[in-house]
Amino acid sequence: MRIHDIDLYNYRNFDKLHLSFNDKCNLFVGENGHGKTNLLESLYMMGRGNSFRPTETKSFVNYESVRRESFIRGTLINKFISYNTQILIQDTKKKFRVNGKPISSTGLARILPVILFSPESLSSIKGSSSERRNLLDEMILLNNPENADILIRYQKALRARNRVLKDYASEHISKSQFEDVFTSITEPFIQAAVDLTFVRIVTIRQMASEFQNALTKIFSYKVPSRIDYLVSSKVANDLTYEQIHDALHKRSLELRVAEVSSATSLVGPHRHDVEIYFDEKNSRFYCSQGQQRALILALKFAQIMYHHKVFQKYPVLLLDDVLSELDLDKKMNLLDLVGQVDAQVFLTTTDRRFQEILKTEKYSLFEINKGIVTRK
Repeated sequence: MRIHDIDLYNYRNFDKLHLSFNDKCNLFVGENGHGKTNLLESLYMMGRGNSFRPTETKSFVNYESVRRESFIRGTLINKFISYNTQILIQDTKKKFRVNGKPISSTGLARILPVILFSPESLSSIKGSSSERRNLLDEMILLNNPENADILIRYQKALRARNRVLKDYASEHISKSQFEDVFTSITEPFIQAAVDLTFVRIVTIRQMASEFQNALTKIFSYKVPSRIDYLVSSKVANDLTYEQIHDALHKRSLELRVAEVSSATSLVGPHRHDVEIYFDEKNSRFYCSQGQQRALILALKFAQIMYHHKVFQKYPVLLLDDVLSELDLDKKMNLLDLVGQVDAQVFLTTTDRRFQEILKTEKYSLFEINKGIVTRK
C-alpha cells in the first residue's frame, strides 16, 4: 500500500495543502513547531481515524479559521486498486468515507495499515504501565483490525462495572440491587477481560523471534531479550485461555471487598503491565534512554516483519523525530533496516543534512516553515 497524495483543508496550522509523495521515502524537514508532526498526524489519521497525540477533536481545525471544520483527502494505491479516503472533521465529530461510501475507523485500518515511531511511543518503557499497554494494543490492532472490537467490548464492560460500583458507593442503589446487578455484569466483564488478555499474550508470542532479530540488527550483535506480560505482577506469557479465565475469575473474588470499598475495578487488563528485558535486565530500570529507544524501535520493526509475514504486504511507516537520541551506529543500522523493507516511509527531522545519510536515493524532500510546505 502507498499513499499517493494528500489534500488538507483548514487542518491544524495548514490552510490549503496538496502534496504528492514518493513511493519509497519522504523526508519532512523544518524547525520544531512548524507543522512536521501535524502533517505526519494527517497521514496517520487516514489509517486510524484518530490522532496518536492526546487531543480534542475540535483542535484539528485551524484555530485561525472562521470555518469550524477541516478536511483530509488522500489517494491510496495498492497495486492496481486505488482508494479515495476522505475525513471530515466538524466540532467534536469525524466522518470517514472511502470511494464515496461511509466507513468506520476499523475499516480505515484494514485498508491502510500504519506503524508510528514517535517520541511518545519511544518513551513508553520508562513511562507508566498504561503507556506500555497502549503500545501493545497498537500491535494487536495492526495484526488484526478486528481486535478493535475486543478492545471496545472490554472498555464498555469496564465502564459499566465501575458505574455500578460508584452507584453503590454513593448510595444510589441498595445493597440487594447492587448484588444482583454486579453479579450479572461481572461474568461478561471477565469474559471480555480474558479475550483481551489472551490476544495480547498471543501477540507477544508471535513477535518474539522478530523482535530479537530486529534488536540484533540495530545493535549489530545479539543481546538476549524478551517481553513479559504481567497479570497480578506474575508473568503470564505461557498461560492458556482457560488458565487466564481461572486466574482472572479467582482474582475478582479475592478483590471483591476491595473493589466495593474503592468503588473501582481492580482486576482486568487495564491493570496489567508489560516488561521488556534487555540482557536479562528490566530495561525500565537498567537501560539508558538510547537503549530504551532502540528496544522500542526493534519492537516496531518486529511488527513490520510480522505484518508482512501474515499479509504479504508492508505497512506504511511514520517516523516522527525518533533518531535524535540514537548514536551514529544505531542510527545507521536503523536506516539500513528501513532500506531493507519495501515499505513507504515518512520521516520528520530538524536536521537539514539528514538526507546525506539516507540509505536510499529514492526520496522526496519537503521543507516546512510555519505551515508552508515546499518540495525541494
